[in-house]
Amino acid sequence: MCCCSGTKTKETSQMVKDVVCGMQIDSNEAAGKSEYQGQTYYFCAPGCKRKFDANPQQFVK
Repeated sequence: MCCCSGTKTKETSQMVKDVVCGMQIDSNEAAGKSEYQGQTYYFCAPGCKRKFDANPQQFVK
């Protein structure tokens, strides 16, 4: 969405890293997200989310 359109989104968009594959993605365009230990993680594809959900400790520091 263009910032000049005058329409505001519900959530502020931010660039985040998919902790599974390392890809930088827009948080509003993420294919999925998961909560783990009070932190939200965003994913570029459903496969990355499934890998994370199966073993989150493997991907968080």
